[in-house]
Amino acid sequence: MTRFGEGAIQVAPPVLEVQLGDRIKVLVGVDYQGPATTVVLNVTVKDVHNIVAGARELSRSLPSTPILVRHLFYVDVDISSDALEGIYGIYATLRENLEIVGTTEVANVINIGPTAPAFSNLTILNYDKV
Repeated sequence: MTRFGEGAIQVAPPVLEVQLGDRIKVLVGVDYQGPATTVVLNVTVKDVHNIVAGARELSRSLPSTPILVRHLFYVDVDISSDALEGIYGIYATLRENLEIVGTTEVANVINIGPTAPAFSNLTILNYDKV
């Protein structure tokens, strides 16, 4: 189960079916109040043992603000072509000045299935009278 918002409504997150070599778009939000700063967001798709979608990093400057303001980060993550089939989670880490200031995860939401068979270039190569 994952938790959304202050109301703590419990819902089961949907499982995204992907194949090796696919790309997924991850949306991460954070509320920030304080002086202008630069943060780095790191997003991975992994299980306890394996990272299957390399650590994608996104750097963003956040402006100074006296109140909490929501900031959204869209990060494209490529599923490695040598990943193992299975169920994985999405993990995000936010750093400021090399210090981790926040982490979040949603476990068991990416199902990497087998690569679908593909056919291409069906061509008649020759013909003759018999």
